[in-house]
Amino acid sequence: MQTRRVTIKDIASRVGVSATVVSQVLRGVEGSMVSHTTRERILETAQELGYRPNRLARALVSGKTQTVAIWRHGVYTAFHAWVMHQCVLRAYEDGYEVIIRDFTSVRESSLWIHLSDVDGVLAHECVAHVRMLLEHYPGAIPPVVSMGVFVVPECDHVTVDLYPAARAAVEHLIQQGCRRIAFVADEPAQSVGEPRYEAYRAVLEEAGLPEEFLALHDVPRPQARQILREYFQTRGVPEGIFCHNDETAIVCLRALHDLGVRVPDDAAVIGCDGVAESEYTVPELSTIVQPIEEMCRHGWMLLKQRMEHPTRPRQEVVLQARFVPRGSSQRS
Repeated sequence: MQTRRVTIKDIASRVGVSATVVSQVLRGVEGSMVSHTTRERILETAQELGYRPNRLARALVSGKTQTVAIWRHGVYTAFHAWVMHQCVLRAYEDGYEVIIRDFTSVRESSLWIHLSDVDGVLAHECVAHVRMLLEHYPGAIPPVVSMGVFVVPECDHVTVDLYPAARAAVEHLIQQGCRRIAFVADEPAQSVGEPRYEAYRAVLEEAGLPEEFLALHDVPRPQARQILREYFQTRGVPEGIFCHNDETAIVCLRALHDLGVRVPDDAAVIGCDGVAESEYTVPELSTIVQPIEEMCRHGWMLLKQRMEHPTRPRQEVVLQARFVPRGSSQRS
């Protein structure tokens, strides 16, 4: 049998205080003239009675849901999971609920549905979706902060600049004696305006070396491993391999191991993102470390500030990635 929902008035009646005092304590209002003893009694009674905040009622009164959305592109990797974890952590610390939205395609008709129940949006590289919002719903959307390597400059944003670190990575391969250096990505589109590829192309052009591009077409790991094996068997193994992300680089290491290729002596491999798994490969994976914790901290700070001060000037934060050479590319 379903029991009646416990209310603030029930707690107030049990403790012997007003409903207003209970509300202030449960909402964590600072500066209220409530003794420490009374505050503790209210919290203990709320827990004892099984009180759950009625967020719908609170939203009707305040116009705020105390909920934010985190948008990400619908491709699962350890890197994206790390980003989501850091964002959720920041929101929870400030008492916000979180709704995570995965987007695999851009559908303008459904975007508005994803905004009706949130106070703000943290969008990680959902550039097309944010642009569509700004185009179709100007002035009628909650605060949005764009963050990542690709951002929307028309709104508050946190940009991760990969270019200098990517240049350092490719220059490192050349310094290790590599003359045939391949760029491996999930999709051909990742070469267009892509800072990793742009740095790769610029450094090779300056060194007078030819480009070599391999697209894995965003296939699962087993297929990617097979594609790489066949490529190395038919085309030979490049002396240096610069991968678009760590996940691709880890698959590449496995394909090279399958063929008996020594890393880094026969082929030097570098990834990008700096996921924890990069330190557990054999040899440890050289990578470009993105400042994810810093990016999410700044992104959440900008979103909170925008929710509190909607008319303040647009804010921008630029963070630098860093190249970390390890055993997969450093030759003795």
